[in-house]
Amino acid sequence: MSKIMDDNPKHPYELLRDLDYEDYVEKKGRFDFLTWAKCWDLMKSVCPRARYEVVDYLTSNGNTVPYMACEKGAIVHVILYYEDEEQDPIRHHEYLAIRGYDNKVVNVPDAAQIENCIRRCVAKAVSMATGYGITLWFGEDIKALDYRPETRLDGSVAKNGEMTVDQGIKLDRLIRNRLVKEEEKESLREWIKAVPTFDDASEQIIRLVSTIETRKLANQAIKKEGK
Repeated sequence: MSKIMDDNPKHPYELLRDLDYEDYVEKKGRFDFLTWAKCWDLMKSVCPRARYEVVDYLTSNGNTVPYMACEKGAIVHVILYYEDEEQDPIRHHEYLAIRGYDNKVVNVPDAAQIENCIRRCVAKAVSMATGYGITLWFGEDIKALDYRPETRLDGSVAKNGEMTVDQGIKLDRLIRNRLVKEEEKESLREWIKAVPTFDDASEQIIRLVSTIETRKLANQAIKKEGK
C-alpha cells in the first residue's frame, strides 16, 4: 500500500499525522487554508491507488452540477477512496459549504468559487483521513457556532436564486440617488419588498445605472446651454 516502510505497513494516519505542514498553509485575509496540491501529493505517496470523486447533483431544470444547492447556500461533496495498512479499501465522505472571499456562504456560486471549494474539500478530506494538518481544523465546530448568515436590508436571508445581499445594498444606494424621481423610488422599494430574482435584480441595477447616467448627462447639457 505504501512506499514508506512496506515491510511494516502503517495506517496513513500514522504516517502523515505528525508531518510539518506550516510551509503549506495558504492565507486568505484572516483565514488559513491547507494547500490542496500538497495534501494530495502526500496522500498519493502513502497510498498510490488513492482517488477522489466529486459528487454531482441533478437540478430542477435537468442540469448536473458539482454541488448541492440548499435553501441558503450550496455544499460540495467529495468522496475520498484510499486503503488502510492491510490494504483494505476505505471510503471517506467530506462536505464543505461554498464560501466567498470573506468566508461567508454564497447563495449563487460562480465557477471559480465552486472550483476553489472542491479543492479545499479534497484537502479537508485528506486531513481528516490522514491527520495531516488536522490541527488547522481544531475548534472548527466552536467557530461555526458564531456564524451568522448575511441578511438583506429588511433582515431576510437570500434563498438560492433570489436577489442577493450585495444586490439589495446596491439597489438601495441607486434608489437614493437624487436623479431618481420620488414616484420611481416608491415603486422600486415596493418591487424590492416582493423579493425579485437574482437575474431580475441584475437587470434592474443595469437599468438604474443607465437611467442615472442619462439624466446626469442631460443635466450637464442643460447647464452648458444656459451658460
